[in-house]
Amino acid sequence: MKVFVKKNIKALVAGTLALAAVSASAASWTLYYKTHYNYAPSPYEFTNVRGCSWNYVTSYGGSWGVQHLYTANGSCAYGEQQVNYSTGGGYNNTSVYHR
Repeated sequence: MKVFVKKNIKALVAGTLALAAVSASAASWTLYYKTHYNYAPSPYEFTNVRGCSWNYVTSYGGSWGVQHLYTANGSCAYGEQQVNYSTGGGYNNTSVYHR
C-alpha cells in the first residue's frame, strides 16, 4: 500500500510541475490590444507600443494576412512584440512577450 501511495504522489507532483511549466510559457504572451484595419498595417505603426520603443525585425505574409515581429529597444518589461493581421477578419492583434 505504501509503495502505491508513493508512486501516485510522485506522479501527481510530476504532472503538476509539467502543467505549471506549460502554463508559465503560455502566459508569457499577453494580448495588448486589438484594432480594426481594412488593410494590412505598416510595420512602422507599431514602434511605440506599451511605453516601449520597438525595433522592427521582419514580416511574414500571404493570402491569410501578415505578421510583423519586433524586439524591444532599451529597457522595457517586454522583450518581443508581434502584430498579426488577419485578411479575412480585417483586424490585427498586438501581443507583447514578457521577459
